Amino acid sequence: MTHVLQNRFRNMCFIIKYLAVLIVFFISSGLGIADTWPTYRHDSARSGITSDNVDLVTLKQVWIHQSKFPPQPAWLGPARRDGWHKVDNLKPKMIFDWAFHVVIDEKSVYFGSSADDQVYCLNAEDGKVRWKFFTEAPIRFAPTIYSGKVYVGSDDGLVYCVSAENGQEIWRYEADPGGYRLPGNGRMISISPIRSGILVGDEVAYFCAGIFSFNNAFLCAVGARNGDLIWQEKMSGFSPQGYLLSSSEQLYVQNSRGNPFVFRRAMVSIFILLVVVEGLLP
Repeated sequence: MTHVLQNRFRNMCFIIKYLAVLIVFFISSGLGIADTWPTYRHDSARSGITSDNVDLVTLKQVWIHQSKFPPQPAWLGPARRDGWHKVDNLKPKMIFDWAFHVVIDEKSVYFGSSADDQVYCLNAEDGKVRWKFFTEAPIRFAPTIYSGKVYVGSDDGLVYCVSAENGQEIWRYEADPGGYRLPGNGRMISISPIRSGILVGDEVAYFCAGIFSFNNAFLCAVGARNGDLIWQEKMSGFSPQGYLLSSSEQLYVQNSRGNPFVFRRAMVSIFILLVVVEGLLP
């Protein structure tokens, strides 16, 4: 019975991997993009809402891009139980990289790959690859577009800022330069991988580095233009995995299967520990 459930789960993952890549490319024939989609679920609050009015009658498929390699998720299923919190029959929560989530600006479509460790930029007119940018480990979260730049984090422990026009690297930042590589989820990754996505606003890029309980994790804020450090908070007993989201004053950090944390965007110290209510966070 266990093998049957595992096979069903793998099949479900396989379907999700391909659907999520292809569905986003059902674009209206005019390709008039009034509202872009510059980050995961549109904005820093992860609202998933656009101001565009879509006429479903005239909507048609213009092109399809299918990645050569399907996503390679870090976690294929839920753990049997949470021994720390004494919870059984867990539901899948670590599903942030089951698909290649895309972002869009006025003329291009972007996504990062957990299979070949690259950021892809596609022409929105015809779906052809405009440029690619290599990192040294899987990219598990959608890039973020801001002021003509593309921001992406990788399991190699680095945050990259590249030109949206040509993919040329502008800067990179490593939160744990004294770290090392180790086997993780079937790949060689940094002991401080970036698994929070990059949240950018008001010329500041926020992200987390590190997931392992035996090593510190970091919450970082760097200058969006040059990657200079603004502040960096070291935290223990914290495993940030999942997309960051924010309000005008607060930064919400998902903590793997545990309770998320809430921080003041302009301060280094912890503001409050948020009690999770099912359905509160995406």
